[in-house]
Amino acid sequence: ECRKTLLRQCYVPAFGAGKRLQGVFFLMPEWTVRWREIFRDDLGLTAEVARDFMDEMHTRLLYLDTGIMPVPEKHLQAVSAYTGLPWEVVTVESDHLLDAILSTLEELNHER
Repeated sequence: ECRKTLLRQCYVPAFGAGKRLQGVFFLMPEWTVRWREIFRDDLGLTAEVARDFMDEMHTRLLYLDTGIMPVPEKHLQAVSAYTGLPWEVVTVESDHLLDAILSTLEELNHER
């Protein structure tokens, strides 16, 4: 739930409320450069299984460019080829990301 709240707060201002989150597989900078390790080693997904798995629930990959590093286009192209999903990039301002994190933490603390 924390991830969904945080991503919603980052995604909606960047894309607008009209776009839907359904079907989007979000990629953050650190995760993107480790995608092979996560898909192959941690989850044990071959390319064929990854394609089937991702195709059932997702329509595209969305990289959240936080500005902390250059957009890892080669990694995005590779994970796209591995999963069979197209990718796109949305810029998320670091100040907005920090606000979203703090707001999400505050929301979670109120739920306790």
